[in-house]
Amino acid sequence: MKKQDKIFFSIKSIISNKSNFIVILLLLFCSITFIFGISYYMSLNNFWNSWLDKSYDFRLYNVTYDFEQIDESIMIERLKNVNGVNDVFTYPEFMTYGIATEFVNDNVDGEVKIWGTVAGSKKIIKGVDLSDNLYEIICPTNFLPKSLIQNGLYDSSLEINLMDKVNENLNIKLFPSMNVNSETKFKLVGVFDEKYDYSDNNICYTNHETIRKINEKYQPELFENKNYSLYILLDKNTNIDSINNISGVLETTQLKTIKKDIGSQVITITGILLGILYFLSFIIISLILKKQYENNYKTYSILLTTGYTREDIKNLNKCSILIIVTIVEIISAILSYFLAKIFVGIFLKNDMQLSKITINVTFLVVIINYILTLIILTLSNRKVIKNINKLSIIDISKG
Repeated sequence: MKKQDKIFFSIKSIISNKSNFIVILLLLFCSITFIFGISYYMSLNNFWNSWLDKSYDFRLYNVTYDFEQIDESIMIERLKNVNGVNDVFTYPEFMTYGIATEFVNDNVDGEVKIWGTVAGSKKIIKGVDLSDNLYEIICPTNFLPKSLIQNGLYDSSLEINLMDKVNENLNIKLFPSMNVNSETKFKLVGVFDEKYDYSDNNICYTNHETIRKINEKYQPELFENKNYSLYILLDKNTNIDSINNISGVLETTQLKTIKKDIGSQVITITGILLGILYFLSFIIISLILKKQYENNYKTYSILLTTGYTREDIKNLNKCSILIIVTIVEIISAILSYFLAKIFVGIFLKNDMQLSKITINVTFLVVIINYILTLIILTLSNRKVIKNINKLSIIDISKG
């Protein structure tokens, strides 16, 4: 039998047996679960690794030292002398907060956090980086001055693009809980790509001296206590052990960490679902293929008596299996791709960080799934192949 005739015969056989649609549907459930589940897990890991590698937040550490024995200025110098330490600062130089009054509306309360940092900490895409000038500020391109945007309360549709605001002043009412006239003008000298390093959309940055001036004016009590720990910013290639080994350092604590529980949950749920689906599919498909063989018995018998060998009949059967697997793989890959887009848009859109993830359906995952699907269908078809091997002229005459 010619190759094209074999394919035509197999396709006709698939279409004529309505039970094949049940087989395809079962395999689709398995394939989509595998492709989407594994793609989501791999994308989460890639997302976390990229976040850890690029993020400013994960390179910030709190350093507790023996302040009774070592003066603060001496410890600051010791830390600055470590290769890979980009910034050292005290708590009163760390952060403040306020209300960006011009952005307040019914949906946005205007709350913005302002952190002290140094030039080079963010990827500026318009304007310039921070200088030593007081009251300069850099903010996320897609700015969302709102409190409680973590924990599933993030709404990207409320983001404000600040590209056109560069070199303009932002009016920020500092410490709004205090009953004081604290509205302050900050010059927006640049905006940075918050998606590059997965920055929070409600945090802007200024230099440490500006933070110090603000706290001296509104929170002078911060400077009365000298027993604060220090803060450092490491470059991405520096190990924290180099800090722990400094004389006088008692403890270092990373300010922000990633909880990877969701990754374990994804792979666990995917594994359980696949185990159940593969088991049920194997049983059901085996029964369907056995029934198909019984229905096609006379067709196989006629083929054998007209000159086709058992090997020819087995090849026709295997060709049908291959076509079914290919159909399933094409459909499942396409559906998984769109499911990934829909999933992020619906289920992750309210998470400030996970809404930035891209779930990639890779060629490797599709190929692995193709092989697994082919194995499942081949194992389910073993009984049919054995029965074809038993076909004989005597059997045909009895049929």
